[in-house]
Amino acid sequence: MKARMGLVLGATLLAAGLATPAHATASAPTSQRIQEGVTIIERDGGAHNCPDFKVCLYENSRYNVPNYGRILITDQSISDLGAYGFDNVTSGVINNTNNHALVYDEKDYEGELVYHFWPRTSMDFGYGPESKRASSLLIAQPN
Repeated sequence: MKARMGLVLGATLLAAGLATPAHATASAPTSQRIQEGVTIIERDGGAHNCPDFKVCLYENSRYNVPNYGRILITDQSISDLGAYGFDNVTSGVINNTNNHALVYDEKDYEGELVYHFWPRTSMDFGYGPESKRASSLLIAQPN
């Protein structure tokens, strides 16, 4: 009888919105379109979040899994990743475009070329020398 009463009380609290199930307490990922062609997703992860014909920069290693972080999604070059809060924070890149994606360690596509992503390639930098060095992203058509 007590167990049944607890179930009824729990169901009543849930229906009234006074309690939330454990799986609903974590905040859902939010997407913010910064400008035409640039979107940032907060608190999410996984390669599946990189749409076709986009380049995605992940804040944490393993494409933000299991440590959810931000994802910058774009289809255009970005001369200053710092303008989006992504200067020297990128730990992985997915290039789902038919273009080349070139990551530089200085803004305005200057400094050292950190990595050259061929079309439809990706790289999780992990804790390697390329990690946390991206300051600009150049998207260029293949010759």
